Amino acid sequence: MPSKFRNPNRGGKSTATSISTSQRSTCEVVFYRFADTDITKLQRLNVTKEKGLAGEGQASTKDNFKEKSRVIIRNDVVGATITKNKGGAGGVFSITLKRGKQVRGGKIQPRDINYLNTIHPGDWVMIYLKKSGSLNSSSIKPSSGLKFLGVVENVRYVEIEDPNKAFPRLEYLVTGQDFTKVFQNQIYFNPIVNNETIQTLLGVKFLTESTKSVRGENRSITSGFTPNKVIKNLVSFYLGGEFDKLNSNNQTWYIPKRLGTIFKPNAKIKSGGVSFVDILRTDKIGMHRYDRNGNLKFNTASDFTRELPNLPGAALIKSLPASGTIWSVLQFMQNAAVNEMFTELSIDSRGNLQPTLIHRQIPFSNKAKHETNVFKSDSKFQKVSSGDNISDNEKTFFVDLPRHVINSSDIRQKNVGKSDHERLNHVIVVPKIDSQTYDILYMAGYNIPSIQRYGLKSLQTQTSYVLGKGEGIKKFLTRCVDLLMDWFFLSHQFFNGTIIIDGVDNHIEVGNNLYIEDVKQLYHIEGYTHTYQINADGRITYNTELRVSRGQIFETSSRKANFIGPSSEVNREPTTVTTSVLEGIRGGKR
Repeated sequence: MPSKFRNPNRGGKSTATSISTSQRSTCEVVFYRFADTDITKLQRLNVTKEKGLAGEGQASTKDNFKEKSRVIIRNDVVGATITKNKGGAGGVFSITLKRGKQVRGGKIQPRDINYLNTIHPGDWVMIYLKKSGSLNSSSIKPSSGLKFLGVVENVRYVEIEDPNKAFPRLEYLVTGQDFTKVFQNQIYFNPIVNNETIQTLLGVKFLTESTKSVRGENRSITSGFTPNKVIKNLVSFYLGGEFDKLNSNNQTWYIPKRLGTIFKPNAKIKSGGVSFVDILRTDKIGMHRYDRNGNLKFNTASDFTRELPNLPGAALIKSLPASGTIWSVLQFMQNAAVNEMFTELSIDSRGNLQPTLIHRQIPFSNKAKHETNVFKSDSKFQKVSSGDNISDNEKTFFVDLPRHVINSSDIRQKNVGKSDHERLNHVIVVPKIDSQTYDILYMAGYNIPSIQRYGLKSLQTQTSYVLGKGEGIKKFLTRCVDLLMDWFFLSHQFFNGTIIIDGVDNHIEVGNNLYIEDVKQLYHIEGYTHTYQINADGRITYNTELRVSRGQIFETSSRKANFIGPSSEVNREPTTVTTSVLEGIRGGKR
C-alpha cells in the first residue's frame, strides 16, 4: 500500500538571523552554528604520560558548545542541488547564493551580507524545497518541505563575468554532505599508548569492555551475534549511546542544542550539549517485514527504542579495526552478501522526518506465483525444480515496500529499459571465519542455458555470518545462494533508468518504491536529485530526477507482479517486423 503522510505542521517562534529580499521563494536554507569555530583547548600527548597545555582559545572545553542564532536564507538562494544514492556513502548538496541584505529587528540593514563571514565549514544545514504551498522551516514534517540535513564542507566566493554589466556577478557557493558525514569519522587506536592515556581518551574500561560492548553482553560467545545487533552496538560504541555509560565525555559529533531539540524535543542535555547519536534512529536496523498498509512490523512499539526481528546469520566478534572510518567498519560488518545499509531522513511513528540508519536484508524477494519468482513461478519463462525452502518471515518482499505514488502526467522525462549489464547467471558465496576464507566450503548456483547462450556473468561474495543458531554453515550458504538467485537471475528482464518528475513537496526516501499508478509500473528508488534554479529571466524551475531499478508491472487488485511487456510470450516465435527493410536478402525471404 502507498505510504501515507500526516499533514499538520509543527509551528513555533524562533530567534533567528533572517536574510530576505522581496521576492518569494520555494527554497529555504537554515544554518545552525556554534558560537566559536576555533579551538578552545590544546593538548599534547606522548607514550609515557599525558601532557596538557592550555591554549589561547576564548573559553574552556565546557564552553565549547555555545551557539549563535540560526541563519535562515529565504530569497538569496538562486540555485540548489541535493543528490542522494542508496549505494553511496552519503548524500551531497550544493547551494548558490546571491548577495543579499540582512534583516535585524524587522529592519533591512544597508550593507550586503558577506556569507563567508556568516557560514562556516562544520555548520549544520537543513534545506527545504516545495513546488507549491508555503515552507515551514521550523518543522520536520514531510509536508514542511524538508529535504536535507547535513554539514557544510566548503563556502566559496565566486566572480562570474556578466556581459550585460560592467562589473562581474558575485555569488557564493556552499557545498557539503548529508548527516552520513558523521560516520566518516576516522578511527585511530595506537596499541603502544600507555593505559593511562587510553583511559583519558577513551574511557577507563575501554580495553576490557570494547569488544564485549560490540558483541552484546546477553549472548553466548559460542552462538555468535546477529548482523543487526553488531551494527547497533558498533554505532553505540563509536558514537556514544549505550556504551557511553563508560565515559559520557568521550562522545563525538556534538551538534547545536537547538538543532538537537528540533529532532528530539526530550533529548538528553549533557554537560557538552546534544550529540548526534541522541537524535539518530536505529530502529530500522533488522529484518524488514510490512503489513498491508506498508508499515514495518516491530517487536516493540516505543519510538527510538522499538526493535525489528533479527537478521539471519551470526558471527563471532573478537576484535575491532584499528583504523579506517566508522562507515567502513559498519560496511565490513553488515554482511553485505545479503544485506544493505544506507542513511536517510525517514518517517517515524509521530510522522516526523528523522536521521535514520537503515540496515536490512536486500528487499528484492519475489512472492510465490509471481512471474518474477524463479523458484515458484507459474510462468514458462523460468522453472526451478526445487524451492528455496526459506520462510516468508525471513524475506523482505519487493512489492511490500512503502511507495511514492505518481501518475504519468507528473513525468517530464522517462528513460528506462532493460540492460544486459544486469544479467547474472552464476553466484558463489564463500564463508569467512576469523579473517580466513574457506573456499572449499563454498556454495554456488548457476543457470546453465544462460551461461551457454551469453557467457558467464558471475557474482562472487563472502560472508562471516555463518554461525546461525541451529543452522550449519552449508545450510546458511545455501540460503544466501537461493536469495541471490531469486533477486538477480532475472534482473535483465526488469526495467531500470531515470524518471524526471516535477519537484516533489513531500520527502521521497531512497530504498522505497515508486508506483506509476495509471500504467501500473512499480520501480525501486535507488537515488534522487532535487534541482532548484532561478533562471536569468526570473523563472523558477524545480525538478526531481529519480534513479530507478527493478521496474515491473504490479496489479494492486491481485497483488501480483509481472514483467513489463508481454512476458508470458517470451518462449513464442518473435513477432515479424514489417516496417524495416533488410538489404542483401535474396528471394524475398528474411
